[in-house]
Amino acid sequence: MKLFRGSTVCSLAMVGFCIFAAAQCLSALKEQKQGLRRFEFTEPYMGTMFKIVFYSSDESSALEASRVAFNRIAVLDHIMSDYQPSSELMRLSELAGGPPTRISDDLYGVMSAAQEIAQKSDGAFDITIGPVVRLWRRARRQHELPEAARLAQALELVGHEKLRLDAKARTAQLLKPGMLLDLGGIAKGYAADETLRLLKGYGIDRALVAAGGDIAVGEPPPDREGNGWTIAVASLDSPAQRPKRYVALHNAGISTSGDLEQHVEINGTRYSHIVDPKSGRAITGRVSVTVIAPDDTTADALATAVCVLGLERGLKLIQSIPETRALICQAKNGELQCSDWHFPATRDQSHDSPIVRMEQVSRRFPGL
Repeated sequence: MKLFRGSTVCSLAMVGFCIFAAAQCLSALKEQKQGLRRFEFTEPYMGTMFKIVFYSSDESSALEASRVAFNRIAVLDHIMSDYQPSSELMRLSELAGGPPTRISDDLYGVMSAAQEIAQKSDGAFDITIGPVVRLWRRARRQHELPEAARLAQALELVGHEKLRLDAKARTAQLLKPGMLLDLGGIAKGYAADETLRLLKGYGIDRALVAAGGDIAVGEPPPDREGNGWTIAVASLDSPAQRPKRYVALHNAGISTSGDLEQHVEINGTRYSHIVDPKSGRAITGRVSVTVIAPDDTTADALATAVCVLGLERGLKLIQSIPETRALICQAKNGELQCSDWHFPATRDQSHDSPIVRMEQVSRRFPGL
């Protein structure tokens, strides 16, 4: 449910993720010992930059794997885009109000995951929010709040219970004409997971895939055995400073959601790019949520859901899902207040080891 395109979303004060590389000399020695080299590739898809980092012993195989991986992302982009009229998602939306329609395994997979989070979050995450999203896009362009009557009309088309999936037949049915699906809050996490899975099929399990603020990681780099990829969460209150909070992850996903630049101010009120599917209103309280989950699809959707639910209900949701952790930060009375559920403790990484910062751009698709 991310509405606006731009740069540096996903945080209260530019929460970003960056990949921490260990000291170069130690890394080089261990890579040489294991016969592995570090490869990094970057290409634009889904309105953001996808970065793939992995370790391989052979350059030609690495190049081939990267090409296949980006081709896979391009296919997913075309399937799930809500700005390409020819995408599978948009073709399905055009059939709203009609009979069940058979869909691809990828579209079914991401929609099934979305419906599961919708149910667990009591609708705080809802991919049927498309009609409301479009009204808020217009609001941002024109700096005018959506008309109450039009907003109420759009809300009649929203509700995860209005979307029916049939696992056996692999079909989807949108029950009301005019419904419009929006996968902006889950598609990138799904694409990161799928890319990681594809690389493993090539025998590459020491890999990281980053899509803006969504990161999926596999086995750790050779210089981080027994630990993991070090992901730095940029300082919430001072984003220009060196990150203070780091987490070491392997075989997991991490995602952040919130508002910094992705907002609009109308009549003195700052409205986020995240919309509450129940009220149809963009959230106004400044909040940042970082979620760690077994996969990035789950982390991506949960980060949005918790932003909508708020601190108390959001923490309850995280606590109800095994192997899931979260850091929730809110601005109150000019101060930053953070709460967490089993979020890894801050670790000091202030020495001179290099940091590769991930480019933070909108996790929404383009076409705003």
